[in-house]
Amino acid sequence: MVDNLEKGFNDADESSDSSNDHFVRRVRERERLRALERERAPANWREQPKLETPKPKPSTESKPLDQGQGRIQYYRALQGFLQAMTEAAPLYVGERRRNPHLSDDDLKQVVAQKCKEHLSLVDLCLTANNADSQDILLRYMRRALAKNLASLYVDTPIETLSGLVQVAQQWVLESSDFENSMAENATGDGNLVIKLALFTATLKTQSRLDGLWCAHEPKDVLRELSKIALILAKDVAYSWSKRSQISDKENLFSSALPHCLDAAEKAYRECVMEELEPIEYLPSDPGMPLPLFENSFESLDMGYEDEDAQALIERVRTLAKGYLDNTKIPDLLPDEAARWKSNYLAHIDSQMSEAWEDAGADLIDKISAMSDEDKETYLAQHEHMDFSRFEEKLKDRLNEGNLPLQDITLSFDRVRDKAKHHLAWIWAISDSLIMSRSEQLPED
Repeated sequence: MVDNLEKGFNDADESSDSSNDHFVRRVRERERLRALERERAPANWREQPKLETPKPKPSTESKPLDQGQGRIQYYRALQGFLQAMTEAAPLYVGERRRNPHLSDDDLKQVVAQKCKEHLSLVDLCLTANNADSQDILLRYMRRALAKNLASLYVDTPIETLSGLVQVAQQWVLESSDFENSMAENATGDGNLVIKLALFTATLKTQSRLDGLWCAHEPKDVLRELSKIALILAKDVAYSWSKRSQISDKENLFSSALPHCLDAAEKAYRECVMEELEPIEYLPSDPGMPLPLFENSFESLDMGYEDEDAQALIERVRTLAKGYLDNTKIPDLLPDEAARWKSNYLAHIDSQMSEAWEDAGADLIDKISAMSDEDKETYLAQHEHMDFSRFEEKLKDRLNEGNLPLQDITLSFDRVRDKAKHHLAWIWAISDSLIMSRSEQLPED
């Protein structure tokens, strides 16, 4: 290549600038350097020596695997903490509400004991539901059950729930109606999950309906409401779509069951409210009349006159309000609660009226049986009947089971019809929500 360039340059014009010689020297130098590079390079690129990867310097930091394991442990610990907080918060709030007079130290001891009772209650519920200790899902079931039970502690003490477990087992877990519905609508794997869901939902219903049992036993009311919920949940599972398979029906049944129990509970409340009398007694009124007691008092004053009579009526009015303040008010809407309180006070007024008449009649019989001398001595020492006689008669009457609303008997067929009506509304609203989200409903 260089020779050709030299030949070309020699043939060029004789008058060319001397810089051509400089250009030739540069070309020759470049050719020489390329020749040296070819001599030093291997004949084949595969023969080039492999460069060894430098070994990493030892580090005191955790390996990636160790870091991953650490994060897993961290999230497990976090999950455990959140679960514990979910269970502890309502337990603490409930005990603080029920025992506002306790000091912090005393409250710590009470809460510590309640935590132990809470863990025992969880185990008791699992045992009552025949939980399998080898089930890989038992840990998740335990957490869900503990969370649901803890949510009850704000309004209901643990000892009350503990006493309900065996009762609940009889009217829910050992009920033939429940077992038949379970056999039709759930596989063995989901049986326990559904039992626990209904179990805890029924405990909540028991807490909310306390004070609305009327003439029925609590366990009978809960059994009937559970049967209604099972009927409604079965209707949902089998009617939602004809193409539903067994697993689909199981999911529908278990998901709908608590909501069906809510519908049954609402229907029961409505039936109770329909039986209550209109509002007549207003506890917020300082001069709230007690017409039944006052009529009895006018007929039999037992020595109370003028100022003493006014003081007596005021004392009886305060006593009636005290009974109301110390009773558990059911979970009702404001207007419903006002009607319930009025009916409660009407019942207390009735019992006070009869207690006053009983106490007066007993004292009259006692005085009549005395000799004339003893009679004069007694009347000289007592201007009027001692108030304690009336209080004792009233306590005896209330302890005999003369409780408010006990004269009300409900038809559970009517409760079932109302519950079906509520479920129809829930179903229609659900369909509307699905359509509003541009989701699909079953074609059948």
